[in-house]
Amino acid sequence: MRIRLKNIKIYGESLARDCLVENECASASHDGCKPRNGLMIGYYSTAGKDVLPDSESALPIHKIKKDGSYGGLTTYDGVQFIDFNSTTTWCGATQKAIVLNPYAADYIPITKFKNTRFENVNQNALAFLFSPP
Repeated sequence: MRIRLKNIKIYGESLARDCLVENECASASHDGCKPRNGLMIGYYSTAGKDVLPDSESALPIHKIKKDGSYGGLTTYDGVQFIDFNSTTTWCGATQKAIVLNPYAADYIPITKFKNTRFENVNQNALAFLFSPP
């Protein structure tokens, strides 16, 4: 399987804060203070969730329930990462431009980036690549 995504703009934190409830962002300590990840690297598994689910999906949505696949290639062409200028958001949550899925298997398929631009991105906020458990 091959997936190609083109001409995408991914924004980090801005003055327009992400708040689910009115006035929630008035305080740095609130339930809406979640990690901000720009792009989670693509992952291929042997099966996926139903296209038309008949019940609520288990959270988090990116939690993988099947084994990983050794196939697959994802290409990101013309991606711009904009304003990941700090490793944390205003309320103290982590912020990274590129992350791996923590529920993925040890093998992550090849991912290619072409014509990628980083604008106002802190080097320490570029990526988070963890060691497998």
